[in-house]
Amino acid sequence: MTANVPSTKLEKCLYTINIGSNDYLNNYFMQGDKYNSSRTFTYDQYAEFLIRRYRSYLESLYAQGARKVALFGVSKLGCTPRMIASHGAGLGCAAEVNKAVEPFNKKLKALVSEFSTNFKDAKITYVDIFTSQTPLAYAALGFTETGKSCCTVESGEELCAANKPVCEFRRTYVYWDKVHSTEAANKIVANSAFTGVTAFPYSLSVLAVL
Repeated sequence: MTANVPSTKLEKCLYTINIGSNDYLNNYFMQGDKYNSSRTFTYDQYAEFLIRRYRSYLESLYAQGARKVALFGVSKLGCTPRMIASHGAGLGCAAEVNKAVEPFNKKLKALVSEFSTNFKDAKITYVDIFTSQTPLAYAALGFTETGKSCCTVESGEELCAANKPVCEFRRTYVYWDKVHSTEAANKIVANSAFTGVTAFPYSLSVLAVL
C-alpha cells in the first residue's frame, strides 16, 4: 500500500476507524449453508481472527504515516431491528449476538494498548459504543423507539424502501432502517467520543491537537 501524500502531512491527520459490524451481521450470523464461520469458530476464535486482520491493517496505516487513530468498538448488534427479528424472536435484543461481539471489543481495546506500547510515537484511542447502549441511557437521551426502524422496510429487506413513509419524530428513534443508526443516535456517539465520555485513553478533541 502506498500513499501519494507526504508522510509529514499524514502524521497530522486524525483517522477514525469503525469496522467489524458487517463481519457479524453479514457473515457470522447469516443463515444458510453459504456462511459457515459460526460453525467454524467460537465467539472468541472469530474475534481473534478478525483482530489479527485488524492489526495488519493498522500497521499498514501506521507505515504510511498515520499517528493519530481512533478505533470504534462494535455496538450492541443484537439490539438492531434486524437481529431482534432474526435472533431475538422479535421480542427484544438478541443476547447471543451481543455476547458474540464482546470478545471482539475486548480484544480491540487490548490492541490499542499493544499498539501504543509497540509504537511510542502513535496516539491510539478506543471508543466504547457497546457499554453505553442501555435502556436507561436511551431514555435519558430522549429516545423512545430503540428497536424499530424509522423508515419503511419491505419484508425480507434491511434498508429503507424508496418513496415510502418515514417516522414523524425521527429524533426519538435509534435506528433509521434495520441496521443503521439515525442521525440523532450518531450525534450522541460522535459527541461522546469527542468529549471523552466513551473514549480511552484520549478523547477525540485531545487526539486532534496532539
